Amino acid sequence: MRNREISFVNVVLCLLVMWIHICSVAVTGLPKENISFFGVYVPWRLSAFVVQGFIFLSALKYFRKEGAFSYGSFLWGRIRKIGVPYVIAVIISYLGLIDLGYYTFDAGFLGESLLLGNMIAPFYFIIIIFQFYILMPLWRKMTEKVDFWVAALASVMLMRLFHGGLPAMIGMISPGTEFIYNDRVFTSYLAYWVLGCYAGKYYDRFLEGIRKNQGVLLTGFVIFVLADGLLSYANNRGFFRVSFLEDVHTLYVFCAILFVFWLGKKIADRVMAWKVVQGIDRMSFYLYLYHGIFLYYVQDAFLNRFGVGPAKGLLLRAVCCYGMTAVVGLLAWYWKKRKGKQNP
Repeated sequence: MRNREISFVNVVLCLLVMWIHICSVAVTGLPKENISFFGVYVPWRLSAFVVQGFIFLSALKYFRKEGAFSYGSFLWGRIRKIGVPYVIAVIISYLGLIDLGYYTFDAGFLGESLLLGNMIAPFYFIIIIFQFYILMPLWRKMTEKVDFWVAALASVMLMRLFHGGLPAMIGMISPGTEFIYNDRVFTSYLAYWVLGCYAGKYYDRFLEGIRKNQGVLLTGFVIFVLADGLLSYANNRGFFRVSFLEDVHTLYVFCAILFVFWLGKKIADRVMAWKVVQGIDRMSFYLYLYHGIFLYYVQDAFLNRFGVGPAKGLLLRAVCCYGMTAVVGLLAWYWKKRKGKQNP
């Protein structure tokens, strides 16, 4: 049986990653001095913990399971369940973008896009998560041999070092090389995966820790919501430069992930009783893969034809994207119910 608070977190992250891409046209299209830009930009910025959240959740779900481990079987399972659907989604999205006039067919570009995950924004998560999968024996050995606090502190320090310094390190090894893919290297997300491993292995203790420290968590969450949202806006508007903004955002991300689990523990039993939410949970990976090309069609094949502006376009993109999500969720729930009746 699916764990309800884990399913709740999965659904929240799925809906938020859609929100990021729904907002993208408005974030880039609205005049920055307009108050509506503030109203769109801050929620957009505060939603930007979803990739880290999915990485944390992926590690947690795996390490929460018990049983024998076979590296070959594990990798084959990931390739079959994650890799193959990803490849199909990239090809379908590429054909869709060709249809919309963004590209002409180029096999080399398609191959590069498959490896880099840069055709449509959500795809780069797959590239990151597979790097963690490939190193699975290392993570298993880590959780068996290394104390949590040692692993946590080391992973945070290494993540901070490589996130800011990997391009410079590569430049020192290979002078003149400009490395622009740091956001697709697992070291930039190391702490989220490592902490997810231990949260899954000691899941009950993880939830109890959130419950016991909920006052500190909620206070920290509010503080970093305000700090990350307002400082990011000020930095984006050029009011002043915030040199430590990424550190503030990292602290916000940690608080946001824990907050969603705290919220899930409080309301998941009620929310996950809804048919549509259960369906979204089961179809979340496919919604993640295909909502990007769907939004391209909504924008290019529908909204642009009528000259819809960024603000109204955001509303219509949200209605179309979340409407499609609700329909897919309900269809998935009814399909599961029908299969259950056929196979009692």
